[in-house]
Amino acid sequence: MLKPKQPLPRKSQLRDKKMRRKQIQVPNPILKFWIMRYFLFLSVFILTAAKGFTQSPPVSPGGVDDGLQLWLKADAGTSTVVDNAPIDYWTESGFFENDAYQDDPSAQPIFKMNQFNGHPAVKNSAGKFMDVMLDMAKNSSYTVFTVTKRESSADEQYVIGIQDEYGDGGFYLGYLSSEEIAFDQYYNVGVLDCPPYAGSSEIPSILFAEYDQDLEQKKQELVRNGISTEKKETGVVSYDLWGQGNIGRGNGDNSFIGLIAEVIVYDRVLTITEKKRIQTYLCVKYGLSIPVSQNMYYTNSSYPHDLFGIGVSASQGLNQTMSKSINSDDILFMHGASSLDNGDFILAGNNNGTVSFGPYAGSNCALSQVLGRVWNLTKTGDPGTVTLRFDLTGVTGIIPSQLMLFVDMDGDGFDDEIGLTGSYGAPYFEVLNVNLPANARVTLGTGINAWIAVANGNTTDAIWSTTIDGPGQVLTSFCEKANLSVKA
Repeated sequence: MLKPKQPLPRKSQLRDKKMRRKQIQVPNPILKFWIMRYFLFLSVFILTAAKGFTQSPPVSPGGVDDGLQLWLKADAGTSTVVDNAPIDYWTESGFFENDAYQDDPSAQPIFKMNQFNGHPAVKNSAGKFMDVMLDMAKNSSYTVFTVTKRESSADEQYVIGIQDEYGDGGFYLGYLSSEEIAFDQYYNVGVLDCPPYAGSSEIPSILFAEYDQDLEQKKQELVRNGISTEKKETGVVSYDLWGQGNIGRGNGDNSFIGLIAEVIVYDRVLTITEKKRIQTYLCVKYGLSIPVSQNMYYTNSSYPHDLFGIGVSASQGLNQTMSKSINSDDILFMHGASSLDNGDFILAGNNNGTVSFGPYAGSNCALSQVLGRVWNLTKTGDPGTVTLRFDLTGVTGIIPSQLMLFVDMDGDGFDDEIGLTGSYGAPYFEVLNVNLPANARVTLGTGINAWIAVANGNTTDAIWSTTIDGPGQVLTSFCEKANLSVKA
């Protein structure tokens, strides 16, 4: 059936359609202006957000991210933070997602709180270990750092390694004996002498290992108590292996017995500067004394002992706001920096002087006795003022009311400096908000730098006392460094 023929549109109808089409295609000028502004704002917002995202620096030890393959640290990523609880996995803190794990409860290490400068550690013992991927150490260059503390003098305690069915053909780094460190690179075992295990006096150490495939050379190093010992070997050839990588044991069943705070592995050889950055990061974080030559922020070789510090670095994930040396003989504790922000550091080392008071040989009449130990403090950035606390346990002959902190502000000694008073609560003497120059020497002294008039009379009368309620006495002379006060 044929449909009826539709009538042709009139000219007036065609004209109306064209006009409607024109009205749609040509928007109102005001509306067009706001639409353009909206899309312009949206474009700027997206570009700004993308730029901010791409510029965020990766977090890595010492800020060295190139080639980082494994970064395990006990203050992040453990499956538990409960003291003495077993750990079944340890999440890697870098960006390689190379986690360590142990499914067997009988082989799981445990978590220990507050072991190294306020930081926790993973406690390993016989038969304990964790599996981890260490393919970067198979037939290629690599670099390894570990922070550990032995708790046994047993032989063959290896911190990290790759399992090998032939016994000596894998890779391992750790202690061969109480006085030897071993680094095995595929049947090439290097042995480095080390101080013997010291029992309860044992201190944490940095074990370092490096293999350069291009040069066929390997290097091992022990950094302990500010001293570095190392050994290099050449003609070392690498071979490919497929064994399981482990943390807490080597290439067999030889478990490490002690505390593991951090393990860092790269798939390349680092530059000297990159290594210094990582060593400095470990020094500040754990209070581990490293050689001055290996520190980025401290250069005073006259005060190299018990090196430690405080500092903040976003690129390193470092936020060490309080610190002391891991060495038990150092008595200085730093905290409370007023403006410690990203990139700010204060490093301290000492002259290894005696922790006892003796006569002061200088001309400062307000200073009668002085501590044999002197510290050098170096600032980087603008950390503000800082609080210094000294542990005077075992120091005899202390008169608390006469204790003062002396700061050499201009590098010419303590003769022209006025002592800073603080508070004493046995055994600690603490001075708040100490203002330091970029480089300063500090020490403790005893003397009288303040007198109070406790009675009316002439300055030559017996009206002076060191305390507001003390008995008056005559001062035959006045020290130019002394403060004289009169009660209102």
